Amino acid sequence: MYIRENWIEQSDDTSATFVSPGVEGAFQVSAARNSEGPATDDDLREFAQEHFDAGAPMTQVKIAEFEGYYLHYGFGEMYQRQWWLRSVDTVVMVTYTCNHADRGIDDHA
Repeated sequence: MYIRENWIEQSDDTSATFVSPGVEGAFQVSAARNSEGPATDDDLREFAQEHFDAGAPMTQVKIAEFEGYYLHYGFGEMYQRQWWLRSVDTVVMVTYTCNHADRGIDDHA
């Protein structure tokens, strides 16, 4: 995964977070492996259940060898993009959060 060199990285055992300098934007990535076999759409739906239950407009996506769901929305002064992706036995959850006014500034990153 390519992350611009001027972003600040913080990580722990479960996720990596990258913070955009000068903008209050943060990109967080976490992953899990399905020890019982290939990851499925049902696995993705389980992680994103609250959004499916709320009737959120999910878009199906394919990014390289990963496929899954994408959602974006605003809440208050914030804006968020979320991806739930799977490939073979791996599930990846990606979240990008920023101020609504900064929406799109980090799209090139």
